[in-house]
Order: sequence, then structure tokens, then C-alpha cells
Amino acid sequence: MFEWVRSNVGELLLALALGLIVWIIAYQEDNPVEERDFNTPIPLEVITPNGSLTVTANIPDAVRIRLRAQDNQWGELSSDDFSATLDLSDLPPGTHTVPVIVQEPALTTILEVRPSSVDVLIEEISTRTFAIQPNVVGEPDIGFSASTPQLTPSLAEVTGPTSQVNQVSEVRVTIPLGEEARSDFSGELDPIALDSEGEPVPNVTISPDTVEVTVEIQQEEGFREVTVSPPWTGQVAEGYRFLGVQTEPQVVTLQGPQEVLDTINVLLTDPINLTGLTEDQVLRVRLRLPDQVSVAGESDIVTVTVNVAPIIIDDQVVVNAADINVTNLGEDLTANLSVDQVVIIVTGPQAQIQSLNPAVDLNVAVDLADLEPGTYLVDVLVEYIGTGDIEITDVIPSQITVEIDG
Repeated sequence: MFEWVRSNVGELLLALALGLIVWIIAYQEDNPVEERDFNTPIPLEVITPNGSLTVTANIPDAVRIRLRAQDNQWGELSSDDFSATLDLSDLPPGTHTVPVIVQEPALTTILEVRPSSVDVLIEEISTRTFAIQPNVVGEPDIGFSASTPQLTPSLAEVTGPTSQVNQVSEVRVTIPLGEEARSDFSGELDPIALDSEGEPVPNVTISPDTVEVTVEIQQEEGFREVTVSPPWTGQVAEGYRFLGVQTEPQVVTLQGPQEVLDTINVLLTDPINLTGLTEDQVLRVRLRLPDQVSVAGESDIVTVTVNVAPIIIDDQVVVNAADINVTNLGEDLTANLSVDQVVIIVTGPQAQIQSLNPAVDLNVAVDLADLEPGTYLVDVLVEYIGTGDIEITDVIPSQITVEIDG
């Protein structure tokens, strides 16, 4: 037996090789190898430079790959089966083209990586100190001045790649004082690093990242803010009430000798005549300015709105039974009401209530539609048909007994 095997070993090995080849061919026919783009991006891990070096580059977050794999593998592959690395750890300062290394699982072959490499600039990290420069936007109102901005802290450190830090010309905070400011400004603002053209410098950090800023607004000598107060004369029309006035502007800045300004606490206007007013009025009136005093940068005319409203009252109106309209009474029928009168409670402007004419302005009725002879309890219907703003709030009684005879 062993002699036979020994003498036929060549034929046996050949048969084994042929069988393996046949198996591989059959397997590949069932699971053909395919080349495809892998649809899911592979996250790119960046190994940063050592020590005090930093990188300046547009490094992608992920890469895409094309690979070769057998048909039965494609449905099982995920991005977790691959790793993509950009290794910057041992690079010296300078410009480098660094390959992207992708590790693939067994029985797959990476054909293409996009991008296959990344251009990077490796630089030393440096820090420079700058005095923070205030940039005030806006200006105080006439008669006011702004103090020099107080910055806390007043210095800032800019850190980043040396080439970027060297571009920094100043560190600035922009203070939004506003137009016509009259009150102090205080707040925390973000400093920004700018180049010589006034453009922001990227890829640098500023410490501290916020600055406390205070700007005091003070009134100048020879100016004073005072409240405008219009006086009035007369009375509004009877049945109306005076609600007050509003002025625009409410406060004006006066200019003149300081000793004169110190005596002015309220600035009057020409008087407003309220006589006979029944509605709001918008008036242009002149300020009463002392000698040597003027309104700084403004007109001496202000707008005054006079507010007038009707006095609202409740009252009662008596309507006799004879004045109650009987409607929709059947033919050849008569109706007798159980009351001599009804009382109607009305609400509205006093002047309209006092001039109310029930016979003209009120329609008081009972509706007897479809009622046969008999005794019924029916609603008293009241409608205000005048031209004013009167409301009916109650009717006493709201129902009355009606006897219908045939």
C-alpha cells in the first residue's frame, strides 16, 4: 500500500491541485469578485504633530474608497470595518504631502482612496501679546460726551501657527454705543484679531475671549435735559373727561448759560385750550424758552396729544305698556299685557344717555307669532336703534304675561 502511494505521489498531488482549482473556479462563479465604490464615507483620524507644533490645512473629516470584494461580502461591510489615518506625528516644520492610510478587512482590496493624500503645513505655535483697541460705533447725543472706554483686561494674548500670528496687526473690541446715546454703556464683548487690512485672522485663539467694557456718558457744561410739561386751560365738553396729555419728545436738551439752565427743572409749552373738546386732539405747540436758552439741535416745537373720553354712565329708561310694540299677532286676535311698564337699563356716554329719546331710539316689542288664544309668558325684546354707542344691559321684567283673546 505504502509502496503504491510512494510510487503515485505525483499523480495524487496533481489530482489534489486540479480539485482545488475546480473548487476555486466553482466558488468564484457563485461569489464573483466585484469592484465598487463604497457608499459610506470612512472617518479620517488625524494623528496631530508632536510637541509645540501645529498643522495648517483643510483636512477632510472623512474619505471615500473604491475596493474589490466578493459578492457575498458587500452586504456585510460597514464603515466600522475600515480605518483611515493621517499621521502627522513625526513630521518636522514645513510643507508636506501626507498619504491617507486605509486599513481594510480580510479578503478585500483597496483600489482607490479619495483623497489619497492631504497637503499640510506644519508650524511652530507662537504667542504674542497685544493691547486691546476699542472701536466705538455711534456717538453721544448733542450736549453729551463719552469717556475713554475702560477695558478689563486691557491686554490679550493671540496664540496660533506662527505664520497666522505674524499677520495679526491689532486686537480690537467693537463697542456698539448707538446713535444719540445718553446713558452709560457696560457689557462683555468679544475681541477679534485683525490683520493690517482690517480683516479677521483665522486659526488663532485670543485669551481672554471676552472683555469687560465700560463707557461713561456725561452731560457737557452748558447743556441740560429737562422734561416738557404742557399747561392747559378750560374744560372739556359736558359728559366728557380729560385723561391727560403726551408730548413728543418728552425730554429735550437745552443749551445756554449754565447758571440759567440750573434754574430750569420743567419746561412749559404754550397753554392748551381744552374748552369744548369731545375727542382726542394732536397739536403742535411751541416751547416757552427763557432768554439765552435754546433747544440743542432740535426744533422748539413739540407735538402734544390731548386725550379726551366720554363719561360712561348707567341709567334706566321707563317704557309704558302702550309703547310696547305687539308684533305678529294673528288676525282677529287681541292681546292684553300684564304690566303697565318695563324698565330698561342702558349704559353709554353720559351725553348720549341724557339725550336718549325712547320713542325714537328704542324698539321695545313682544313677538306673538303662531300663538293661539290663551295666556303666555313671552320675552320682552329691546333694540337700540339710535346712532350713538348705547348698550342695553338689562330689561325689568325680561318676560311678561300676555293674554290673547279671539
